[in-house]
Amino acid sequence: MIKTLNMLAAGNDVPIADGRKKFSRMMLIEDIEEHADFKALYKIDAGVLERIVKSMKENGFDESQPVHIWLTEDGHKYLIDGYTRYTASKKAGITSLPVYEHSFKSFDETYKYVLGLQVNRRNLDGDELLRNIAILSKCEFVQKSTGSKAELIAKNLGISKRTAQRAISVEKNADEKMRQQIENNEMTLSQAYTKLHTEKSVSEKFQVRLLEVTSKIAWYVMAEMSCGFTAEQLLSDEDFKEALKNPEEFEIPANDIQFLMGLGISKEELQKKILRDPKKGRGNKKNDSKE
Repeated sequence: MIKTLNMLAAGNDVPIADGRKKFSRMMLIEDIEEHADFKALYKIDAGVLERIVKSMKENGFDESQPVHIWLTEDGHKYLIDGYTRYTASKKAGITSLPVYEHSFKSFDETYKYVLGLQVNRRNLDGDELLRNIAILSKCEFVQKSTGSKAELIAKNLGISKRTAQRAISVEKNADEKMRQQIENNEMTLSQAYTKLHTEKSVSEKFQVRLLEVTSKIAWYVMAEMSCGFTAEQLLSDEDFKEALKNPEEFEIPANDIQFLMGLGISKEELQKKILRDPKKGRGNKKNDSKE
């Protein structure tokens, strides 16, 4: 849905160029430079582009809709807003365009102005949100903010804080395949966030289980080797084989835990443990702990 900008309702949120701007004048299209960052911000709808090309061929360029140019200190004339009209003009054979010239001091200042124009005109789709969040996150005014960065980004993009938080998470964690699906409208940002969040939860649970299992086996190995078992004996031990085979079901024998925690084991129990034949395995150890 296209947004219409109501100047009275918008109040102080209307983006205003600085006082050094030269109002609309004609510029040769060959003198206008494309800027990769601004060109990539928003998609050009193929259907809309063809309709504008047809209109321009019949009626020429509508001079009430100039494009915006950033005049840099080193002499560049970058197109910062109006890529659809600019592209349509080239296809329609138009050689000069009406332009507004701005003398912004930095990319951040220029970008913030352009973002204000776009947010007041349109709703950003998923792919556009990701691209703009990637740029906003690097902007100095966001990085130096002492408040919530998600809230600041949400305000600049005209979206809710919750949407911004989800989009930030997707921008940080999505792989190339997922980004391509979002760009092709095969997956929404909400679907991408849910998928990433589910995968992260599964991964975190697996990491916890792995840590628990590793800890159990490590405790058991330390206990056995502290009692004089060699690595060769341990590898032939039925308890150890069972631990490796079914680590989540394996339980550390009570006397091993007592020994490692320094809770004290009777000399008789320790002697039995040291003299135990590793090949007899778990059953023998359980009997030892009960005697």
